[in-house]
Amino acid sequence: MHKPIVLGVVLLAAALAVPVFGAGFARAPATSPYSLWILTPASGAAVSGLGGLIVVQVFGGFILDQANFNGTNANGHGHLIYSVDSTAFAWTWLTGWEFPALSNGPHTLRVDLVDNSGAPLNPVAVYTQVTVSAGPPSIQILEPVHGSTVSSLGFRLRVAVANFTLSSIDFGGWNMSGEGHIHVFDVVGANENLRLMTADTTATLSGWSVGAHTLKVELYNNNHTELPTEYSASVDFTVADPAITLTAPTAIDEGTALPITWSVTGFVLDPGAFGGAPEAGRGHVHIFVDGTYKDATAGTSYSITGLTLGQHTIKVELFNNDHTALSTEYSASQTITVAPAGTVNPGGGAAAGISSGVFYGSVGFLILLVLILVAMLMRKGSGETKLPPPPPTT
Repeated sequence: MHKPIVLGVVLLAAALAVPVFGAGFARAPATSPYSLWILTPASGAAVSGLGGLIVVQVFGGFILDQANFNGTNANGHGHLIYSVDSTAFAWTWLTGWEFPALSNGPHTLRVDLVDNSGAPLNPVAVYTQVTVSAGPPSIQILEPVHGSTVSSLGFRLRVAVANFTLSSIDFGGWNMSGEGHIHVFDVVGANENLRLMTADTTATLSGWSVGAHTLKVELYNNNHTELPTEYSASVDFTVADPAITLTAPTAIDEGTALPITWSVTGFVLDPGAFGGAPEAGRGHVHIFVDGTYKDATAGTSYSITGLTLGQHTIKVELFNNDHTALSTEYSASQTITVAPAGTVNPGGGAAAGISSGVFYGSVGFLILLVLILVAMLMRKGSGETKLPPPPPTT
């Protein structure tokens, strides 16, 4: 009964003993008490061609000795050498180093542990390395879509950034190659009006006037200065006030359902956030019958049942995700009549889209045409028919 437990413990210990350094990590032989690995960037990561930050961690009690840097050796003391593609760039006791600009394509980042004098450790050299892929920074606008219409209440901005690190920690602080944030502009002619600075890839923009706009996003350094080369993207779109239009039959028979539909502009119907946190310019529709709340949906159609004889007022209104009312009401209403059964649609009606008058008239015409054809055939058949002479007898 104890064997499965013992086996599980052994497997767990083995799993914990396997290093999580990832591909490209080089570990010192077991005879060395020291090791290190690269925390960032990960092996195989895409990095900025502008440069970036490499961070390492040292294990085994090795002391990075600033006081004796490039001086007297001491057992278990020393510093780090950072290399790019086998070329040493930095000798330092710091566990973080800003690597330089890289050409597009793969590169190897390596870190070595050495003694205070810079010589390899005795008995063995300890190092770690990763292979990364460098490329130019880029930014793309995912939302709003070019040519779309957004809400004057607010709208969502989503971007995708590659080969550049968005840093909320260093926002407004010291510059770091390949790191920074995004500036958002409302472009009017030759003027770029700054509307937002953010280190996030999503944001809600508000306060934009109704009408046509050009939105531009651009990558900036941590301290808000421009990059040496501009990396930006733009889209054109229109800002509109919310509006909803209701379509429904003017009358129905008692006992039948009332189908209603609506169209919405300047507002996003958001089924994914239904009942969730409010977001400017997004939400759903509440349905009212004679001033009484009936239901809510993020769709564009609904079927109302149980209406009694007489007139009823149907109203649809835009609401926030969390069912709270918007600061301004945006709604549409229509009055419909519920008539006694068979009044609006006698006998249940003919096929959809064909009036009963046209249907029965067509049937009568077809019956008359058949009678005429039968009469013509009977008249032709009443004439004398000449038979051929019989064959001669022998």
